[in-house]
Amino acid sequence: KMTIEWLAGNRLRGLNSERTSSYTTETVYNQSGGWAGALPLYSGAQTRRGIRIEAGSSAIGKVVRKVKGELSASGAVASVTGTYSWTIRNNADTIVAQSPTALASALPEASGESFVEFTFDVSRTLVEGDRIQVEYSGGTISNRVNLSYNNGLPAMPTGFKNSAYAGSYTDTTTGTPYLIVDST
Repeated sequence: KMTIEWLAGNRLRGLNSERTSSYTTETVYNQSGGWAGALPLYSGAQTRRGIRIEAGSSAIGKVVRKVKGELSASGAVASVTGTYSWTIRNNADTIVAQSPTALASALPEASGESFVEFTFDVSRTLVEGDRIQVEYSGGTISNRVNLSYNNGLPAMPTGFKNSAYAGSYTDTTTGTPYLIVDST
């Protein structure tokens, strides 16, 4: 059922509630490049890798819905077991958004890494202290999931830190994780 409005001259117009809206993608973080190194994730070491939103970040107040990460597996891919997912955790380390899980064994070998896109279950308006990260707690040092990064240039953008979790967080400005985070 369509609602219309009669205008002068016998013209018709659909009401605002009937109109489609336009939308512009807003990129929050975009770092990519050739493979320069791997930030490993596996049981007994770092099980979360990604970025932390710092005070003054251009990401604060932006709405996030999707993330792409340059991921790969090391070791015998068939031996990389379990699942991984992307999360957004707040400063209290509570999950506030999460992607569906994916099989670690479906990732390409480290020499063939590629960006894999995921959509979070809810949109998140970012605040200082939020972390956007891939989480994987399976595997071993020789059968693991990797997040590509560059340990040289480009440096971490202002307002972001490279974040790693192994029982507690280590946040640094060295090493730039390859992720693309946006609002659509």
